Amino acid sequence: MLSAEVGRIRGQVRRRLRGFQSRFDAPTNAQLAELRAGVAELRDGLAELRAGVAELHDGQAKLLRTSRAQYDDFGALRQKLIAVRRSDAYAATFENRRPLVSVPIATYNAAELLVERAIPSVLAQTYDHWEVVVVGDGCTDDTASRIELLGDPRIHFANMPFRTVYPDAPHDRWFVSGAAAWNRAVELCRGEWIAPLDDDDELLPEHMGTLLDLALERRAEFVYGGLEVIGDPRFPYLFSFPPVMFRTGMQAALYLRALEFFECDAHSWKIEEPTDWNVVRRMRDAGVIMAAIDQPVARYYPSFGAWRD
Repeated sequence: MLSAEVGRIRGQVRRRLRGFQSRFDAPTNAQLAELRAGVAELRDGLAELRAGVAELHDGQAKLLRTSRAQYDDFGALRQKLIAVRRSDAYAATFENRRPLVSVPIATYNAAELLVERAIPSVLAQTYDHWEVVVVGDGCTDDTASRIELLGDPRIHFANMPFRTVYPDAPHDRWFVSGAAAWNRAVELCRGEWIAPLDDDDELLPEHMGTLLDLALERRAEFVYGGLEVIGDPRFPYLFSFPPVMFRTGMQAALYLRALEFFECDAHSWKIEEPTDWNVVRRMRDAGVIMAAIDQPVARYYPSFGAWRD
């Protein structure tokens, strides 16, 4: 209703302007007076239009917040979180000083960056009890053979039978690309802790050791550090606590595998959220215990990459 009213006012303004242009090529004094009155009327119409647009934006924002709250279903998430905390395995996790850390990586035809940047950054970790689980989103390149050539039994690869169907708009597609492959990678992980990584980013050598120590010391379920940004001088470093969108990256995080029910949502673009941030926000708002350290633990290379193709 409101958008229709805004359109009606905009149409009136345009018609009035066209009428003035056709009538007043050589105006008389009387016509000039009429023109001034018309201009004043136009100004009132424009003010009304601006107010209508502002009201429309407010209405859309309220609708988005309402949709997001209904979609998140925090009641169900809280029940699952409570069940995790009451389990025997939960308490035992914080007593294990050398747990297996799993690194899930979703990838799509980015074999070179994967084997020359992402995976080597895991190999360089000072903490050595880890596994890497790479899942291809229907890869058609030589990802499988390149991983096999690494010859490391701790690094596993599985390829989905076809590429996930994504939104047509490039921006929306970028928001959720890799969601299904990432969920599958987490499903295949065997570790007690999850350290997410993108196929074109890298962990700093102390990532696992630093974050694992923080998690065990604070008995935190989700921990993270700072994120170095490579190639964008406007935002060379990202960090905030508590986490906020575009100031926190999953590459800089470590969390309990028992929280795997917080999956990546391939439809989070509909509420204008990147899928990785959507996971973090739902964890935060559901009451996951979080801790952070303002120290870089990962590097982020901003790029739409192959996911956009």
